[in-house]
Amino acid sequence: MATSAPPIIYDEREELLREAAALGNAKALTFYLTAGVSPNAQNKINGWTPLHWAAQRTSSS
Repeated sequence: MATSAPPIIYDEREELLREAAALGNAKALTFYLTAGVSPNAQNKINGWTPLHWAAQRTSSS
């Protein structure tokens, strides 16, 4: 009998954390990170993490 993979749990706060990083919103970043949202959470389409978004913001400023 084949075993199935565990279900993927989606935390919508991960997207909010990436958005806060892209916008440079330090207060929101602190809130989500303190709440336990993973700083390594990847976007499902492009694989970017909050750090990718923050670096993009810095390089395009």
